[in-house]
Amino acid sequence: MYWMDDSKGKDVLLFSGFGTSDPAEMERTYGNLMERARARYPGMRVLLALTAPRVIERLYERTGERPFSLEEALQEAPDWGEGEIFLVPVQVLKGREYEKVCQADAALEDQDRRVRLYEPLLHGYGLARMRDMLLKEAPEEEDTAQVYVGHGTALEDRARLSELQERLCGAGRKDILIGDLHAGPEALLGTLAERGFREVCLHPFMMTAGHHWEKHIAGEGEGSWKCILARAGFTVRCRKKSLLEREEVLEMLLDLQGR
Repeated sequence: MYWMDDSKGKDVLLFSGFGTSDPAEMERTYGNLMERARARYPGMRVLLALTAPRVIERLYERTGERPFSLEEALQEAPDWGEGEIFLVPVQVLKGREYEKVCQADAALEDQDRRVRLYEPLLHGYGLARMRDMLLKEAPEEEDTAQVYVGHGTALEDRARLSELQERLCGAGRKDILIGDLHAGPEALLGTLAERGFREVCLHPFMMTAGHHWEKHIAGEGEGSWKCILARAGFTVRCRKKSLLEREEVLEMLLDLQGR
């Protein structure tokens, strides 16, 4: 499977993300990332480990194949040889899942391994690149807000989302709004009304567009973003294109030298 690599490369490139319980979405996103990484770095062993136990179990139930957990990957680390380990989080912010990656980094260093830990996408140079990506690809449509919805948790570095929003507004794109599941669509209703928008186009600001997108954002249930915004009087469209389906995001994750 795409998360495994039996090659004997001296160095190891280990991606770690939450994943998604949708096998097709998982292969289309993470599987493509792994394929691209192996083509870019043919001399490295490229592995994937997931941080969400329930996602791993659901994938196993649905496919009969069990992806590595981060803990299992660490158990295998002594067999990787003595090369450097490049630990890349497939994450947007420094939330709960990134804390698990940091713990893995500490565990590897306790094994006297040379580890290079990278930051999530909205940290370091990535903030400017994400802004530029949204400025380039978000369509400008009359009376329409382009709303990008991320996961959002109480532990995340929410200041980064606010800074991204400020940079988009500073570039003249007040029609691009950043939302998150934790705050809900209600947090944006005032802004949408003040700016005179009549339509909303929802986009996933997530690595994958799986369960959360299908149910909580674009779903037909009363509590979804789509339905709440529609009840508030907006015409709502949904465009399903996750971050891992965007060329710039893939390039950011694969750029080991420029980070």
